[in-house]
Amino acid sequence: MESPPFFIGCMARSGSTLLRMMLDGHPQIYVGPESRWHDKWGYRRFLKRAYKSSPKPIWGDKSPMSIYRENLERLVSVFGGGFRLISIHRHPGDVYASWEQSGKLKSESKFIERYDRVKDGTAFARERLADQLLEVGYEALVSDPETVLRSVTDFLGCEFDPDMLRWHEQEHELLPRASYSERKASQQLFSSSVGRYRELLKDRPDVKRLLQPYCDFWHYRWAPDAEPGQGAVSELEELG
Repeated sequence: MESPPFFIGCMARSGSTLLRMMLDGHPQIYVGPESRWHDKWGYRRFLKRAYKSSPKPIWGDKSPMSIYRENLERLVSVFGGGFRLISIHRHPGDVYASWEQSGKLKSESKFIERYDRVKDGTAFARERLADQLLEVGYEALVSDPETVLRSVTDFLGCEFDPDMLRWHEQEHELLPRASYSERKASQQLFSSSVGRYRELLKDRPDVKRLLQPYCDFWHYRWAPDAEPGQGAVSELEELG
């Protein structure tokens, strides 16, 4: 296989499953379910075998923790400079709200610990893997998917294909028991989750202070608090 492998990494609940399914809709790109390759004994063998056995010419893996510094160093040890990294980010307020609403937020300290590792890994990638890195915003993906997907396919060295915009009409390989993210990402595109934090966090300045370092790092600002019942879709243009 001549095309280098690529990896999608991010803070969990940032849109990586949606991006994965959109890319998997391309006739030349395969991205299977989250592999968690970094947790496997013999990950080197697993990665090389998965890459070589790809059913399509371009193979990618969606495992959010790939963005951790230690996992990036592992990828370098396996592929050298011959891999690509796609980092997708989302407004930290919406990430927090999604964790909380889904029941994933068991401990605020563990949430922050994970966000710190994602931030540290992204900084490492910007400094050490800049030529291999593409950063994508979730808000841009849901508001203008074609433009974002064209930038991604260009980064991966292939042509954009309109089938990517019909990912929800296609069959995708799923986990044995489809995850919440996979079920949601299998639906037609929606942007109602963008800016949801405006209402959910409006009376929680402590959480906003907690998330400010991540907003600063990814260049997001806080939009004005929403009035009760006010939708979030109209706030796409207000998100950095």
